[in-house]
Amino acid sequence: MLLSSTPDELDLALLRGDVLYVAHRDRVSVAFELGSPVSVPSGWTAAQGAALSPDGKHLILVSDPDQKQLGELSRASRSTVFAGPVDVSSFVDLNQDSDFTGRIYASPTLSAEGDQLFFNSALQQTSTVVVSSRTASGWGRAQRLVTATLDSSNGKRRLPTGVSADARTLFYFNEESAEEEARWRSSSLENTPLYDIRSLGARRGASVNFACDRLYSGASGSLVVEHD
Repeated sequence: MLLSSTPDELDLALLRGDVLYVAHRDRVSVAFELGSPVSVPSGWTAAQGAALSPDGKHLILVSDPDQKQLGELSRASRSTVFAGPVDVSSFVDLNQDSDFTGRIYASPTLSAEGDQLFFNSALQQTSTVVVSSRTASGWGRAQRLVTATLDSSNGKRRLPTGVSADARTLFYFNEESAEEEARWRSSSLENTPLYDIRSLGARRGASVNFACDRLYSGASGSLVVEHD
């Protein structure tokens, strides 16, 4: 299952069974190299989603089994493996919020510039999609996207998978319809509602490149790349 792709199309994070891989290639014209599995530290998982940074050097994960923390693995370059402990220092505000409210997190997704973090925030059967903006000290407190259609009260979540480079299109998997969907808005401002919708069918993990002319997704266990 595809979890994340970098907007320059050089790295992918994907699950094969329960095993996390990050595939890399040096240029878009060649095939991806799967490489070795990522060793996810105890207490963390990619089963609830993972987000690659635009430069491919950071990988955001969700804590396991409580899903109350976000943290990241790092690597020195795209040709090396992710290793070491999960760093939570940039996520203090978000993780404190979950401690105080009891909310759980899933499906982190970074904007093309790496300055906005979208994810699902849930409390019991109720959930919504929220966004956090990067500050000098780390990720700020999350704000609810104002589009009510991304809310749920029946335990069926909307799980962000990708954001266009202009931050005006959000891709997400709708657990209620069991389809990947995309919503558009007229501005990239956080308080601009996402209204227009298009179903992408039985895909999973949809995301686009910088130019927004290639769509990456998973379908029937395979990676699918569609051209505009």
